[in-house]
Formats: sequence, C-alpha cells, structure tokens
Amino acid sequence: DFHKHHPCYIFFYLKKKAAFFQPFPEKCGLLFLRVLINNLGKTMSKFGISIKLIIFICSITLISSAATITYVYTKASTLSEIENIEKTEQSALMYAGKVASTLENTMNDCLTMASILEAYAQNPSSVNRRVIGKQLKKILETKTMIFGIWAAFEPNALDGRDTYYADKRKKRYGNQGRFSRYFWRQKNGNINGVYDASFEKNWYTKPKQFKHEVILDPLWGKSSTDEIMVTMGVPIMKQNRFIGTVGASVSLSTIQTMIDSIKPLDVGYSFLLDNNENFIAHPNKSLIGTQNRSFRTSGGNHKKRRQSN
Repeated sequence: DFHKHHPCYIFFYLKKKAAFFQPFPEKCGLLFLRVLINNLGKTMSKFGISIKLIIFICSITLISSAATITYVYTKASTLSEIENIEKTEQSALMYAGKVASTLENTMNDCLTMASILEAYAQNPSSVNRRVIGKQLKKILETKTMIFGIWAAFEPNALDGRDTYYADKRKKRYGNQGRFSRYFWRQKNGNINGVYDASFEKNWYTKPKQFKHEVILDPLWGKSSTDEIMVTMGVPIMKQNRFIGTVGASVSLSTIQTMIDSIKPLDVGYSFLLDNNENFIAHPNKSLIGTQNRSFRTSGGNHKKRRQSN
C-alpha cells in the first residue's frame, strides 16, 4: 500500500540501489514508470477536470524527467566502465614493466659475467678458477634478490686443466675436474659454494640447446627458503661454439609483495601468471603454483580483443 501512494519514493530508492548494483538503471526507470501508470488511473478518477489536467501535465513532465535521468545515468555508467577498464589495463602494463625490469636487471648481470668468462676462455693461461668463484660470490653478496648463481663449462673448455683439478681438487671440481660452481644464499644469509654435476638439467641444457639467454618456468619451494624461484641462463660462446653457461635464480618474494599491494580501483586484486598460466603471485597463497583454469577463456578473448584493437 505504501508503494501505491509514494511512487516517487520507489524510484528514489531503486535509483540509490542502482548506484551500487550496476548495470540496472534502465530497470529502475521502467519499474518506476510501471508503478506510476498503474496507479495514475485510480488516482485521477477521484478529482475534477482541472486537477486531472494538472496531474496529467505533471505526470508527463515527471515521466520525461525519469526517462532523461535513466538515459543520462546509463550513458554515464557506460563511460565510467570504459574509463575504469582503461585505467586497470594501464596499471597492469605499468606493474608488468616493473616485473620485467626486475628480471632484466638479473639477466644483465648474467650477460656481463658471460662476457667476462668468454674473455677468460680466449686466453686460458690467464684463468684463475678461484678468482672466477669470488666474482660469482660477489654478485650474490651485492644483489639481494638473487638466491643462487653459477657458471659451468664443457670439459676442458675453460683452461684445459680439468685433469689437474680432478687429481688435486676433487671436492671443488668433481672427479672430472670440470669447472661447475654453484653459490647460493642460506636462510641465515651466509653464502655456500659447491660443485654441481647436474649437467643434464634445464639450467645447463637449455642455454646449450638454444645458444641464447633463456628464462625457465618458476619453481616453488625448491630452495632452502621455500621461495618462488625463477631461473635464467646465458650461454658462454667461443668462436660461435657453446663452451658453457652462467645463470642465476631470482627470488620472487619482492614481486609477490608488490602484487599484493596492487588494488585496482581500490576494490580489486592482482595476480601474476607464467607462460603456462600458473599462478606465481596471488593474494591467496594456496593458489600459487596451481594452474589458473578459470581465467583461460576470458584471457584468450582479452588477448584477441587487444590484438584487434
């Protein structure tokens, strides 16, 4: 009964609701018109001609105003939605650039070290294996985002002295005397170094196969600190021939912190995917390392839309 005698109140209330439950303003305007028309006949039958004429004119004016408000509100909502989408996309591109910059800085360190090792290999008599180890360790000490760093060579490709080191330094260079040193950061901050003979793994085989820098898929919980790690490697070349590789593992804990802080339009959240659509950063930590199946269809459409534009 209250609705019958207060049609304008119904419109105001629904309009306020529409402000929080977009995109429903058209429905609000239509509902208002239906309530008003249904009650108009009953109301006008109680008055004289002059009063009816005034009510009729006011009703027409009110209906026109309602239609205008509905149109303007709908148009404004559409423009606002487009603007919000554009702002979100710009924000995503900006933070994606920051993630790329973080990885590029480490890649540049690897490229620089690869150039140094290539110069060593050009003049084997000048090679000092201990100096190379100290150089790798120094990079790890100064770059806190790097969890581990390594350099490894093909047999006798560094200095031609593998046999000597196999006899004298087995603990440091293995039974073959091959140079392959890996340094990593422990939980207490100390840096350890070991001989690594896992030449069949991707950190060695991928740079050897492609003969250019590579970034491998992230690994979860594979370090002593149980952090997300991204591994990258650079081939060491001599006269267009692969002779070894230098690489690093980067902790993504800083990137995770950055992703957690991103709140699109103050109400959304952000996440980061790898090439296989696995979560590598997400506010819900239980999803990290799992595949994002729900985003796949919409993500594909999004890519097509961006390409078409």
